Formats: sequence, C-alpha cells, structure tokens
Amino acid sequence: MNNQVIIAISNTAAVILAIICIGLFIHFIQFLINLLFSKLIGQDATYIFLNKITFIGVIHHELSHALLAFITGAKVVKVKLFKYDEENGSLGQVVFYPRGPFLLRCIQDLFSSIAPTLCGGISIFCLVHFITYNAIWKYIIFGILIFCIFIHMDMSTQDLKIAAKGIPILIITLFAIFYFTNFSLINYAIEYFK
Repeated sequence: MNNQVIIAISNTAAVILAIICIGLFIHFIQFLINLLFSKLIGQDATYIFLNKITFIGVIHHELSHALLAFITGAKVVKVKLFKYDEENGSLGQVVFYPRGPFLLRCIQDLFSSIAPTLCGGISIFCLVHFITYNAIWKYIIFGILIFCIFIHMDMSTQDLKIAAKGIPILIITLFAIFYFTNFSLINYAIEYFK
C-alpha cells in the first residue's frame, strides 16, 4: 500500500471514530449531569432545568437539523423549535424529505442527523475562540449559552438510525477527499495542538 492510501484510510477512520467518540462523550456527560442534578434537586426539577430552562439549546438543536437538511438539498416541511411530545419524549421536531439521487439522499440523511453535534461543536468553538470576554457578565451569559447548546448536542435514537444510512457514503467520500487532496487531518490536528 502506498503512503497516500494509508493517509486516506487513517484519516477516514479518525474522522468516523471522532464522530462516534464525540457522540458517546456528550451522551456520557449528559448522563452525569442528569444524575447529579437528580440527586441535588430531584428528577422533576432536573427535567424542567435540563429541558425547559435550556430551551435555547433545543432551538439550536432543531435549527441545526433544518439548516443542514436544507443546505444538502432535502425538502424541509416542518420545524417545531420547542414543543414537548409526551408520546416519544421529544422536545422539538424537524421533518424533511431527502430528494435527488440515492447518494445525495444518503448525504442528506447523514448530515441532517449529525447536525446538532456538528453545528453545536462549531457554535461552541466560535463562542470560545471569537468572543472577547472583558466583563464578568459576558462570561456568565456565554457560559450559560455554551451549556445550553452542549446539553442538547446529542443525537436521538431516530437521528442515529437515519445517520447510519449515510455512513458508508461518508466513508467513501472522506476516503476520496483525503486520497485525492493528500491532506492529512491527523497531521493538521497535531500541528494545531502543539
């Protein structure tokens, strides 16, 4: 195997592994927060705090689904930014219909499903790196905003099922990008964090 193929395979594997690890990490942190708050203030108050008081994160979550569905070419037909559904426990809803050739529909499913994690990560990165914090009130406001976005960056079971349809296409696409551009995201990350 030549070096270019090894770079493409290792970078593709790293991206897929990162997506899975980030999702699991967020789910674990949410579990710990839920457990801690339940012990401190009780289950009902925890539900209200983590779902209703952090409604900005719910709105961000749903808008992320809608935005990436729209950008990738899916038809977005319904967006509920915040409405609790007791039947399935959801706090909001985005209904979209993938359209176009099979590969494009897979990409639409994949990116609209991972949107809360992807857009949440980008939003938090921007809030941490591009906001000038020169007053205590900014730390408080943006800290609360980051918490609200983070707590709702997870993917629902339905999101995971839909995303799974697009994983093979993502693997092929990532491999092609890394192979033909000879770009190493791993090397870039190592240099960035030095």
